[in-house]
Amino acid sequence: MPRHFTLSLAVLGAALFQAFPAHAQPASLQLSGGAGGPFARIPSHADFALQQFSVSVWFKPTGPGEAGGGTLVTKPGGSATGSNLCSWWLGWEASTGRVQALAVHEFGVSGRLITSATGVPIGQEAHAVFTFDGVTLRLYINGSLSTQQAFGFTGLYDNTQDIRIGGFNPGSGYVQNHFQGTLDDVTIWNRALSAGEVANLAGCELTGPATGLIAHIPFTCHQLSDTSGLGHSAIAVNAVAYGPQAALLAAAPVLCEQLANTIVCPTGVANVTVSAIGTGTTSYQWEWQAPPFDINTPWNNVSNASIPGLGTVSGAATQSLSISQLPASAGILSPVTVAKLRCTATNSCGSITSNPADLTTCPADFNCDSTIDFFDYLDFVGAFSALDLAADFNADTVLDFFDYLDFVNAFAQGC
Repeated sequence: MPRHFTLSLAVLGAALFQAFPAHAQPASLQLSGGAGGPFARIPSHADFALQQFSVSVWFKPTGPGEAGGGTLVTKPGGSATGSNLCSWWLGWEASTGRVQALAVHEFGVSGRLITSATGVPIGQEAHAVFTFDGVTLRLYINGSLSTQQAFGFTGLYDNTQDIRIGGFNPGSGYVQNHFQGTLDDVTIWNRALSAGEVANLAGCELTGPATGLIAHIPFTCHQLSDTSGLGHSAIAVNAVAYGPQAALLAAAPVLCEQLANTIVCPTGVANVTVSAIGTGTTSYQWEWQAPPFDINTPWNNVSNASIPGLGTVSGAATQSLSISQLPASAGILSPVTVAKLRCTATNSCGSITSNPADLTTCPADFNCDSTIDFFDYLDFVGAFSALDLAADFNADTVLDFFDYLDFVNAFAQGC
């Protein structure tokens, strides 16, 4: 009979591996705004005690927000009245659509506010970056410098308040407090990014750690996880929601789930599928590794020919890899991992490689449905009773009681 198994993976952003659940997709934080509205916070940490910094965010206002606008990202101060009530602040003004950025020298007393040269109206998407090198404040919109100004003070006010995304302070009465719209791909750095780095950041979403990066919340998979490697994940306050990823955000491959090991019966056909959604064109390259699977065993590109000792291959550089004529058991009565497989997905912003997955042949899967159950036993007994040579389980060319004993032993082992 034909012997097949299907292994499903899904690639999102540019690459997401494993079965594709409804929530496993690039996403943005969706905020309703208004007094007491939802936002996210990153718990206070010494990593955020900064005298130089950069903060970036994709944002799209969908309404006027609370009290004239909304906070994008900030390190606020405690509850108080007046101005300069934070360490630093990045926000949006509804009446003009302009982005504003504030760095504070002395809490409640002195600081410097800068405003973008152009506005971002309701319904439009934009990328904002605020940098401070200890001397000059710079504000970039969509990868280009919009405005800059000397700070005029020595030293940046610092505190132990949480970082807030989409809201300024739990106290009431603050202007431009809760943002109304979507926020995406929030990053915080312990240094001032260069103009070139800002342009790159506006062009492609970050993947993984980077020099000076201390927090990166991309909201992928409807989560508030930090991908910087430092563990500064955010926490939702009130009922946050999630929307589509920023339309202009180009994303490199992102993994939400990993590839699982898979079992196939001997002489079966392996069909391995990768699906891609997201930015631009995604290319693929499958690789395989032979036993003994240690650090000294090389990974080899799969080509559209054959994998030595494994089978005939097609689709090596496509979404669907097929390996036919897998090796027969030849009297081997236990499961055998015949290869490890992985796939690299690449787009214009980068690439990512799935974790290795075992491809194991299992003789006890007699009916080749990739499941070891009582139906395998029944099917073997049926073939054995009918004197079908498919029941020559130990491959000695003789159909006898030893085949039955060997199958029962293999069945008991499982896979």
